[in-house]
Amino acid sequence: MKEELLRQVLKEAPVLAECIAKDGQSSLRSYCEKMVSINRAKEDALECYPTEAVGEAVKKYLLVLVGEELAELTGEQVKKQRLILTANHHGAEFFAQSVQGNILYSYILERMGYPHIVPVFANTTVNMSNENFPRGLLVYHTNSGLLKLPVFPFKERNTLVAAADGFTREMAERTLAETVRCQKNGSLAEETAAVIQNILRKCYLDELILGEEKYARQVLHINRRLFQKMYQDEKKELLYIEMEAISSQLFQWDLANKSNPLLKNLLFKEEMTETLIMELNQKTGCWESGTQRGTFLFWGVDERKRRFSLSLRKEGARSYLWGMDMEKQEYRYAYDEESILDALDKKLLVPGLFLTFFELYLTRDFVPAGGCFQSVYLREMCRGLIRVLEKEKGYDRELHMLRRKESVYLSGPVFLTAGAEAAYPMGTVEIIEHGGLTMKELPALLELSVIRAHEIGLFHFYPDLIPATRRKENWWQKLSEEIGDIV
Repeated sequence: MKEELLRQVLKEAPVLAECIAKDGQSSLRSYCEKMVSINRAKEDALECYPTEAVGEAVKKYLLVLVGEELAELTGEQVKKQRLILTANHHGAEFFAQSVQGNILYSYILERMGYPHIVPVFANTTVNMSNENFPRGLLVYHTNSGLLKLPVFPFKERNTLVAAADGFTREMAERTLAETVRCQKNGSLAEETAAVIQNILRKCYLDELILGEEKYARQVLHINRRLFQKMYQDEKKELLYIEMEAISSQLFQWDLANKSNPLLKNLLFKEEMTETLIMELNQKTGCWESGTQRGTFLFWGVDERKRRFSLSLRKEGARSYLWGMDMEKQEYRYAYDEESILDALDKKLLVPGLFLTFFELYLTRDFVPAGGCFQSVYLREMCRGLIRVLEKEKGYDRELHMLRRKESVYLSGPVFLTAGAEAAYPMGTVEIIEHGGLTMKELPALLELSVIRAHEIGLFHFYPDLIPATRRKENWWQKLSEEIGDIV
């Protein structure tokens, strides 16, 4: 079964097919070691705007959340490291693919000489019911496949993670009661339920976390504590950083950069803006003119904290961003520097993928480590921007930089499973239930082959890439039986 499922998946994901063709027989350890070499010194020739600004933006973001010392250390590390993890969606992290991707990234950073701090740039422009299920907890150790334990009510399913208010004590207590109910009806084993209850009491019902007004900030505290629970004998600092909060700050600084007007020209030099719209039209992660698929540079945020698509329109001599929410209510935002900065400050606009990666990747010497889709859309963004600049004069340095850009695939392999007769991938709950990990254990665990890790990863790849109408019957159960226990 697993070979058949993998064939289906590889047809839909060229990055996975390329990875397995090239590195399938290698160990995960060897695959990770290849990324260690990325940590060479940054090159000025590969930068349009200064990398140091990202470190400063990270410091500013973290200061009120983790204190001056850790914020300073993290900002300085970000200035030095070239490989940055950008694969994850922002949310309390129980999704096995992302959890194990974080462990791989932590291993790579340790090999690079960064043993303690694991900064993750996480995407907040997703809704609360995306695959990672930020609306609650994911549990794999059950008697009936994946269990979703909601914290936020169903009515919040379309809320944008970037805009979501924090969960309340009442919400967390309801989840605690539901966990007890699941144990009583046999859905959860006693040991698993005990781990979940401990997480809810120590994290979700903690006064510091409940005191954060926004969910995105609660996430940083929760994931930081959970990662330390997974590494029982080590001081690890996993820090989930809102990617769009950082790109918003960089956007503000780069617009004011008089020595390089690239950003300002792309946005406000009419012919250049029109070329940008044309070259990136219908490209993944960008926009699709005449539809509400994708968005032009920014997402709009409606009164109910849901995102909606924006397009650039013109009325006489004035340009504006136009969009319509799910209730067909129309929104307009003046398209000028002052108005956009004001709307970002008021959280009425959030940077889209293109603008975020323009700041973190296209104009700075970072190498993003993403999932199976990210390398594809980053390549398309890069090629599109090259075509835009080739039609302009004075951008030879930027073109040289863009033609040398690289990104890597990291978040997808799964190497930790449990269950001898019916295997399941291990997320946060399961790793803690099994006693946690140490860095000393990892090298042996990472001797698993890359292709084997992708067969286990089918628990996530298959439902993500294959529509329900094309999935094999009882695929989860059959895959579980085939995978076996490798822990």
